[in-house]
Amino acid sequence: MKKRISTLISTLGLKQAAFCRECGIQDSTISTMGDYLNTQNVIKIARRFPDLNLRWLLLGEGEIWLPGENERPKGEDTPPFSYTPQESPEIPFLRDMVCKQHDTIQILIRHIEKNYNAREDENQ
Repeated sequence: MKKRISTLISTLGLKQAAFCRECGIQDSTISTMGDYLNTQNVIKIARRFPDLNLRWLLLGEGEIWLPGENERPKGEDTPPFSYTPQESPEIPFLRDMVCKQHDTIQILIRHIEKNYNAREDENQ
């Protein structure tokens, strides 16, 4: 399996450390894995690369990528997938935090406008 992981990494055009970051696994996992990879790490790889043929990864059978829309057309030199780096796990958390802050700001603005309008009405 280690050879297939190496093949996958080179097919993706990544360094081992970048591949591990993309998948959320320890870099040392690949270095020390031998011919074994635990289920959790296989799941992480499969989630990151949903077009990866797990039968190929686990058993060495078939093609590296599942057939479908991302399959490389015969005779073309285009890659079999379109690689986009996985966003950092902090980004969804930060995005949610910004949305909550935006909502809080909108509530405060409405509250200030309401108080301001009430004072304007009192002064007239």
